[in-house]
Amino acid sequence: MKSFLLPILTLFVFACANSRADDLSELIDAAAASGEKKIVLENRTYFIDSPILLDVKHNGLCLEGASGGGTVISCGKRIEGWEKSGGLWRARVEGESFISSLYVNGVRASTARTPNNDFFFAAYKVPEIGSSGGSRTAFVADNKDIEPLLKMSVEELANVRILVYPAWIQHTLAIEKLEPYAKEPGCTVIHFKKPGASSPLFRWANALRFRILNYAGAIDRGGEFFFDKSSSTVWYKPRKGENMKTAKVFYPLFDTALYGAGESVNSRIRDISIKNITFEYGSYRPDVESSRYSGEVPAFGVADIMKSPDADSWKNSSQGATCAPAFLRFEFAENINISGCKIRHTDGYALELGKSVWNSSVKECEIFDTGAGGVRLGVPAVAKPSDNPKLDGLTSGGLIVSDNIICKYGRWHKSGVGVMAFDVADTQIVNNDIFDGYYSGISVGWVWGGGPTHTKNNKINYNRIHDLSYAFMNDLGGIYTLGTSPNSEIIGNVIYGINCHRYGGWGIYNDEGSRGFLISKNYVSDAQEGGYFMHYGSECKVENNLLCNSSDFQIGLGRQGKNSFSFERNIVLYSSPAILFRLNTPPNPDSVRFDKNIYFNRGGEVVFGGMTFAQWQASGRDKNSFVEPVDIGAILGGAAVEKIGFEPINPSAAGVRGGMKKRLAEILENYNFPKVRRTPIESSRPITVMDNFEYDRLGKPPFADVTARGDKFEVIEDPQTKRAMRVTDLPAEPAWMPYFFYNCKASKKSLGIVEFKMKLSKNSTFYVDVRKGEGNSGKGPNFAIIKASFEGAALPVGKWLTARMEIPVLDSDSKGIYSLSISDGAAELVRQARNTPQPDFDDFNWVGIVMTGNEGAVTDFADIKIYFNEVSDN
Repeated sequence: MKSFLLPILTLFVFACANSRADDLSELIDAAAASGEKKIVLENRTYFIDSPILLDVKHNGLCLEGASGGGTVISCGKRIEGWEKSGGLWRARVEGESFISSLYVNGVRASTARTPNNDFFFAAYKVPEIGSSGGSRTAFVADNKDIEPLLKMSVEELANVRILVYPAWIQHTLAIEKLEPYAKEPGCTVIHFKKPGASSPLFRWANALRFRILNYAGAIDRGGEFFFDKSSSTVWYKPRKGENMKTAKVFYPLFDTALYGAGESVNSRIRDISIKNITFEYGSYRPDVESSRYSGEVPAFGVADIMKSPDADSWKNSSQGATCAPAFLRFEFAENINISGCKIRHTDGYALELGKSVWNSSVKECEIFDTGAGGVRLGVPAVAKPSDNPKLDGLTSGGLIVSDNIICKYGRWHKSGVGVMAFDVADTQIVNNDIFDGYYSGISVGWVWGGGPTHTKNNKINYNRIHDLSYAFMNDLGGIYTLGTSPNSEIIGNVIYGINCHRYGGWGIYNDEGSRGFLISKNYVSDAQEGGYFMHYGSECKVENNLLCNSSDFQIGLGRQGKNSFSFERNIVLYSSPAILFRLNTPPNPDSVRFDKNIYFNRGGEVVFGGMTFAQWQASGRDKNSFVEPVDIGAILGGAAVEKIGFEPINPSAAGVRGGMKKRLAEILENYNFPKVRRTPIESSRPITVMDNFEYDRLGKPPFADVTARGDKFEVIEDPQTKRAMRVTDLPAEPAWMPYFFYNCKASKKSLGIVEFKMKLSKNSTFYVDVRKGEGNSGKGPNFAIIKASFEGAALPVGKWLTARMEIPVLDSDSKGIYSLSISDGAAELVRQARNTPQPDFDDFNWVGIVMTGNEGAVTDFADIKIYFNEVSDN
């Protein structure tokens, strides 16, 4: 057999530092044109300055590294000529406008940031018409948090990027300008360059976290760098033991090292294998056209992959870092097989089997130190149903991701996923070890809700997933799913060490519309908010799993619906103060079928949402279940529990197999996992409400949190208040529907003010409820209006009245006494000192108005205010 082997490649031996993609591509092209279609590279590093492109002429090619395992294809460029300047070192990088990452002796350096481990919180959102979450391109910050920015020139601000973390997303934002905030001295509006965030910045978080990156004053730790684009200079503070005179310092030149693509669904690249090669140093530049990463339809060429100087801000994604580039990328392809490769030191995803890729695989690869995630399958734009005929035939499927080690991901973009599968079919994600990331381990599906999908016949089996988030991100799972997925499995996985910042660190997480999954024989331990959680979905079977030691709760269902899931033959072990059900609220009987389970609380009684086990069984659930201790060691050793039909599980079968087991042991022997860091979940600033509906759309529901169909809430014009919200309490609603509410927060001892205007009709009936935390209805200050009357006294109808509650907050001397007044503008109609139902009530963060008339009454509300006046201790 004749292959393109050495010495054919010896021309690179003496020129590896200057080897070009054109040179390497010529050899690859020659091999593809040969009869054997095979090329074996040397045991050394090939530096390239543009991506390697594969097209249909490369069909049948085998591209291999030498058997020694030392073949490296690098997109890095070395930085030399370092000079010391005070406690830092600097070097010029001629002609460079952006450096996304820096690597010193093969170790990623951190972009200088502040704060280092904590976060700042935005002070206020910037309102925007038609947006409940305010602007996508601005927020208000406290001057003390952004003091360094206020001292910068325009050129210095151009270096800075702001990282924003609303819930499960990271937005990377470039600054357009700073502007004093007219409504409050000591605050500044930060305006960002377009396109800005993928969604309104406050849509998913009332407490918006952010960090400031890439300015000289933030360098305060060894291993941090700052790049000044105006002088093309890198500044670096060495780690202990680093010698910058001899250090090998590299930065990534471009986003994609290898791009393989056919021309269309009818002209694919196919039968290409890539083996035993290390790919390293990929960037995530703002000046690269990123539309290709959102899965849009046009085909792309090399110009799309290289940088374009016209853009200077990032395109941000709504989930999973979908806009991040992929270092190896394929589309319109079939039978692409990647095995035994290493992909490291990239700022996006390691590898993508993207648009219209079928019957391809990624096996026995090491993927580590990636900026976003590991492997990405399919593209997000291709989801069923689609009204875009151009997307026909662009789905992907028949893919295998097995026996890979994927670790240390999310180092540049925290939203990245270990294995991210969009709306793909007939795909196996099996026997992988995935750990040390900041968002989900495996994500499958890309359709929110219960509509039709391509996502079917998928297997997420025997993966070992652990140590995720470190309490940094929210709304994640070891395994995360979306949408209808008939005949799909989640079997035999081992999941542990899943944490979250504010909410949502789940072991197995069936998110919106998940349907048709068999979830069986998994071992989930130490997932902060539960071993299993479903947001909403249907027809999922959760059976024969071992769920242990979640610190908050063990099982949860977000939205109640019929036949959400069955929960049978499971073993659930935990210790108080953890609870069994999320929010101590059990699913409805018609939502979840419970039977043949074993529960045990090592620290006390098992409480079933406020019920004893006997009461729980009397309600018709878990009739054949038990509350008793279990020998977890025996279960993990393969024991069955015949009394509930629990079949043996085999945690040792999870994770990589064969020779990859030895490699995993080598990696883990001295692995340095980050620490779980618990940082504040909200600002120390009070959260107030001033809602006059100015930014809501007329004729539409308001952006207050409402809980009914849109025809019951409508923003209207009013000659006296300018804007108002009209609420119609239609017949046939439950007694507590509709309602609307606001979140708020005091920061210190104060007098809390809840004030709003109301225009009653003759049957207006509602109550105002002030609460601390979810649930807890009726424990705090409250009052009721019944058929336009207060405590039997009729109130004027058809005219604006003002209701005001004054509530002592964080005041131990208040004794649960608050005041209520109702006035018509000319006189007080009601003035009372009232006692809270719960005498020690001294704080609140939730105010709701609940319509309870159920007679079709119309009530208008306007000028809703919730704020806190500080009270002196003197």
